[in-house]
Amino acid sequence: MINSIKPTQISVHNPVFGPRNLGHYFGSMKDLVETQSQYRSIVVIDDVMAGFMSPRDRKAIPNRSYFVVQDFLNAGFDAEHNQIVLTSQVLPEIMDLIMFYSAGLEQDYLMHLYENSFMGGLKSYQRRGVDLGLRPSVFEVLYPALGMPAISLGLDVELFQGGEEI
Repeated sequence: MINSIKPTQISVHNPVFGPRNLGHYFGSMKDLVETQSQYRSIVVIDDVMAGFMSPRDRKAIPNRSYFVVQDFLNAGFDAEHNQIVLTSQVLPEIMDLIMFYSAGLEQDYLMHLYENSFMGGLKSYQRRGVDLGLRPSVFEVLYPALGMPAISLGLDVELFQGGEEI
């Protein structure tokens, strides 16, 4: 019997800047749309990370997220046979996975990942400038390092597209 289950691919997008541009289209959206029938395709809109990156704009993030959804639909993404997920809608599940996977990692390694991330690279004056506290919260350290990997492992993803902050 031939296995009829398609492999999974995800494309992760941060809506902090709102609608996608030509770079997004040619960099990830076009390929995803062209291959969506070969895979179980999931677009993950990481509105949780967007809220961390731009706390001042948290109220605008839902609207920006919907613009990203609209851009995928306009590009030809088939939402009837594939999925679009906002991370804020599945945050409890993501947190369960993060806690599970973080139990096997050393704190020094997680801090190394954080310090080499976008958020970890912010100076104290930059953190104040975007309304973040002087020091990162535990969630701010864990989520960028483990959020998308946890989702990918939880969904048994074979193909992953994501930005530099993912």
